[in-house]
Amino acid sequence: MYYKNLYIRDFGIFNNQNLNNISKNLVVIGGKNRAGKSSFLKLLRYLPYGLPQNDSIPPARNQYYIEAELEKENKNYNLILNGYSSPEVLDQNQEQHTAAQLFNHLDQLSYQHLFSISLDELQHLSKIAKGKKKEKRLFSILLGAGFSELVKVPELADKYHTNAKKIGGILGDPAVASFKPYYNEIKTAEEMRDQALLEIKEFNQKREELQQSQEKLKQKKDKIENLKQRYFLLDLLKNNYLELEEIEELKAELEKEAAGPINFDSDKSNQESNTQRGLANLLSFFKSQSKKVKKQQQNEEVLKEKIKNYQLQKVKINNNLQVLISEVESLNSSWEKPLQELEKIETDLIQEQRLNKKLREYKQLTAEIEKIESDINDLVFEIEEKNLQLKDIKFKMPETILKRSYMIIALAVITLSTSFFVDYSQITYLAIIFALTAFIYYSSNYKSSKLNKERTDKIKNEIKSEKKKRKVLKQQLKIKIDQLTETEADLENYAHILGITEADYLEFIDSYFGEIKEKKRRYRELKVEERDNKEKRKELEENLKQLNDLIFNAAVYCSHDFNTTAEMNLINKSQTIFKDFNILVDIWTLSEEYLSKKSQLEYILKSSDKIKNALNEKNGEEDYYQSFISLYGEFSSMTAVEERKRELSEQLNFFKEEKSSLEEKITTLKNRIDDLSSSSKIEKAQQKIDQAQNNLEKKARNYAVNKSVNFILKKLRSRMIEKAEKELLEPASEILSRISSQYYTDLKTPADLDQSDFKVITENGKVFNSVQQLSRGSLEQLFLAVRISRIREIKPALPLVLDDSLVNFDRSHLYNTAEIISNLASQHQIFILSCHPHLVSFISRITDSAQYWKLEEGKFELSDQEKLLDHLSY
Repeated sequence: MYYKNLYIRDFGIFNNQNLNNISKNLVVIGGKNRAGKSSFLKLLRYLPYGLPQNDSIPPARNQYYIEAELEKENKNYNLILNGYSSPEVLDQNQEQHTAAQLFNHLDQLSYQHLFSISLDELQHLSKIAKGKKKEKRLFSILLGAGFSELVKVPELADKYHTNAKKIGGILGDPAVASFKPYYNEIKTAEEMRDQALLEIKEFNQKREELQQSQEKLKQKKDKIENLKQRYFLLDLLKNNYLELEEIEELKAELEKEAAGPINFDSDKSNQESNTQRGLANLLSFFKSQSKKVKKQQQNEEVLKEKIKNYQLQKVKINNNLQVLISEVESLNSSWEKPLQELEKIETDLIQEQRLNKKLREYKQLTAEIEKIESDINDLVFEIEEKNLQLKDIKFKMPETILKRSYMIIALAVITLSTSFFVDYSQITYLAIIFALTAFIYYSSNYKSSKLNKERTDKIKNEIKSEKKKRKVLKQQLKIKIDQLTETEADLENYAHILGITEADYLEFIDSYFGEIKEKKRRYRELKVEERDNKEKRKELEENLKQLNDLIFNAAVYCSHDFNTTAEMNLINKSQTIFKDFNILVDIWTLSEEYLSKKSQLEYILKSSDKIKNALNEKNGEEDYYQSFISLYGEFSSMTAVEERKRELSEQLNFFKEEKSSLEEKITTLKNRIDDLSSSSKIEKAQQKIDQAQNNLEKKARNYAVNKSVNFILKKLRSRMIEKAEKELLEPASEILSRISSQYYTDLKTPADLDQSDFKVITENGKVFNSVQQLSRGSLEQLFLAVRISRIREIKPALPLVLDDSLVNFDRSHLYNTAEIISNLASQHQIFILSCHPHLVSFISRITDSAQYWKLEEGKFELSDQEKLLDHLSY
């Protein structure tokens, strides 16, 4: 079952959000903190069962409303959740269903703890081992319904064992406990009866004869039983003869593989002993290394593919480095070692915005300086022009003209005054002439002189103003030149940092910086890829070393000449190692087949008490298999076995006839003895015996019931534990082993089931008897593994939600977990909610089928891995 479409009209931060065409496999929803991931987890957690009316969910703006379209077994369903009411489910035919039907009738607590996993809940699972009621309930959910009830079995078994002990003691001896009174009564009555019988001579004779006959009958029965067992063994041999032939053939082939050089000087028995010892060592080696061989066989193709990918990646990195070297050389041909020089450049010391700002300042300052210098030159030119104008202006000062005019007028006045004293008419005329002269001189010169003076003063003021402007401009020019010098120094420092030696660096420093920055980025990425590839190489070499060591260790026990190597570069010898490993796998497969067939036969021999008794009677050994092989060695063919069976059948019929004759004789003697023992004393003794036997039989039945129930309960508990460990914990162990990179290899329940705990075993045999002994990361890995194992059991598959529950895993374990989740997504729809870009990166490497959504402030947007990585990285 999976969600196809979701419409969230009102739930916490979400308002009118649509998620359409949701992938039915892996759905990655990436968002930063407070984007709404936890709210979406709670939405999916409570959607099937209705919303709780408490503060565990975010508040609605108006009223909660969610619609979901789901598909289950090729049939569409619509689920509507309105407010706090129960969800309404309609199928494509508008028929109503319950959410429980849709979600496999799984109870709410089980669904929420198994299929909606958050980091906070995963970190608190260690409480399971503290015996709290809620956590015990979670332990039952993880192990499966009904399993936790097994904790009551030991108490019940002890109860029935105590009852049985009160009745018949530990071994059920009739002479102890509640049996004892009735046993003593029987013994006393038998003595009374025997005493009565001894009084009759004939009775004694008949009884002696009866005993002799019974002894003979016992011998006949023993002989018949012996023949039956012999006949039974031959029949068993006949039925398994072909299987034994195959086992012996496999053994012969293994002996060839295990045999060392033959010493012709030693006798045959020593050679056979050496061969058997070599075979035993070879089988012991493969038995101890079986898991490793199987694991290496399973990982062989993956390892080959990883080696191929490593080599391709190495070539790709080298090619990209060469391309980068060429580009750097073309960028700066003076560098002898381009990449080293490129790495020396500390572009972090240069801010691109600051560099561009400095370049703009430089251009602006240069333009301003040129303008100021131009303005200064214009002012100098204007000042010179005005000085030349001053030189060209020649005039008498108005004061001088006025003074001279006054002097002429004064002379005219004096001359005119003289005419009053001297009667000379021409003097008057002379005075008038002087006055006219003064007027004409003043009129012709004063106004022109005044205008020239005003013009001169104006030019001088203009010169003074322009000189002042020139001074101000020179001060501004000095400031601008200082600023330009400082800017040039900064740009020169940037050029020095970038390794630019050209004088005209200002023309291209910005583009040069961009190219250097881009190439440093590419070089860093190539170094990261190269480092990652080297890490992969270490991992591959470690895997190949394990494989090579396995072959080297096997070579000690095998006659085959393996090409084991101690060379450091194992990757170059990988083909030879894989070839040797395939040979080793063939031998291992042969040993597995031999041991499997042998184990099956041994199981058959040990499964029946009848077979074990027959084999013990034959050889008196505990090794039933060797006893059976010894029997097989007595016959050269199947025909010989069948001939011997026929002979035993004839003997058996003969002894059966003799047995029947003796039984008839014994019956006759018993009847006669009964007649002789019919006295009242014997009858009274017999009544006591019968009554005591009846009472003892009732006690014996009660004893048998209690012992049987005790035995059955112990067997039930043992088998249920084995079943749980096989069906749940074995898959969980495999998942935990994959997550922890095979550090943890096995997961078991504790000896005392009431502990509600787990026992964890590492690859080197170290045992953690409680989850409280594990680190937080290992604890989270363990419970995630158990949960995934439990989830895989539940059919049909239901959607799974993970809310940053993998954040405490280191990178390698996170990658392993991402692989497991990606594989699980082939059967389950899985929502992964995360704010961590490296998890998204791992998922994109592992699978191409994941669907990516960006979640930002409660808004969903369909995305891809690159856009989502960019969003989460900044």
